[in-house]
Amino acid sequence: MFGGCGRIAFDPDRDASVDGLSCADVYCLDPSLGGDGIVSVDVGGVDNLNFGYRALAVLPDDGLVIAGQGGSPGATDLVAVQLTEAGSRDASFGVGGVASVDAGGTDERAISVALAPDGRILLAGATGPTTLAGVIARLRPDGQLDPTFDGDGTL
Repeated sequence: MFGGCGRIAFDPDRDASVDGLSCADVYCLDPSLGGDGIVSVDVGGVDNLNFGYRALAVLPDDGLVIAGQGGSPGATDLVAVQLTEAGSRDASFGVGGVASVDAGGTDERAISVALAPDGRILLAGATGPTTLAGVIARLRPDGQLDPTFDGDGTL
């Protein structure tokens, strides 16, 4: 999926280039992703007005894990969406491609995502509208919380 884009680099002046070419000269949209290189992710049942993505990771099979938050104002949870290489939600992950983690706080949001070599997914984020507290959740490759991580999958 990303083979045609090359490497993105920033020079000291923060100008971007792809494999030494100006970004104005290179278009990296890959039609194998969603048919035109663009995917709009509908997570279904989540108020998309209060849903936001903050991080993504590329899976070994060129699928994507996108992390963020979703829910109602004042009651958001950490959310991970897994997409196939073609850009559709991966039905083998979570519920219909979406995993939601309630870490016990309010206004929770995943800020970063990392992939472990064994396929588990780590979400790091924060909870709370005024006093922020850190939260880490570990998901199994199927999108379920990993109970071997601090007893319930969250820390």
